[in-house]
Amino acid sequence: MNQAQDEEGELRAEHGNVHCSLTQYVKELKEHLRAVYKVVETNRDCKIYYDRNIKPMEYQVGELVILNKTSVKTGQSKKLALKWEGPYCILAKIRPVNYKIKKYQQKNSKIKLIHHNRLKKFFSSTSALLNEDEVVEIKAKTSKKNKKLRSSLPVPARGKGRAGATRSERVSNTKTLEVSPTAVLESTDEDEPYKP
Repeated sequence: MNQAQDEEGELRAEHGNVHCSLTQYVKELKEHLRAVYKVVETNRDCKIYYDRNIKPMEYQVGELVILNKTSVKTGQSKKLALKWEGPYCILAKIRPVNYKIKKYQQKNSKIKLIHHNRLKKFFSSTSALLNEDEVVEIKAKTSKKNKKLRSSLPVPARGKGRAGATRSERVSNTKTLEVSPTAVLESTDEDEPYKP
């Protein structure tokens, strides 16, 4: 590395074919440090504001929570799958952020150790909670003949001789809700006069 002093008193460093003035380097470094200091100061202010307004969620033993599902079974759409499952009951608090939970009203369910970020408080009246025996789950079935997946949702049965029916004939046979104008008038508030 070759160093030479300029007639203005500037010290120049020569590195290959790149020349830079030491005073210019110091000037750019100061500007850069000021910008970095502003970013650090802004981040510190944001953290102070966030920490001031945060309300950490703590759960008590016996409280009901729901669990955020992170994975989806194969063959299911992630967009259409339920994001939360539960309710679960808190069994124990392990450290400030980890909880042992178990499915509510299931004796043989597995105990899970879950971080509090995946839990949310369950709000419901106790009468609204269903037993697991009452819950009916719709499952997809496979056909025995061709092993293809078929839906278990009900499909309207086709009548005899209706295979060649046009779409308008099929639509006309469907049940529709017909509302008469008198029914609409009866359902409106009595305080407000009817204006056609």
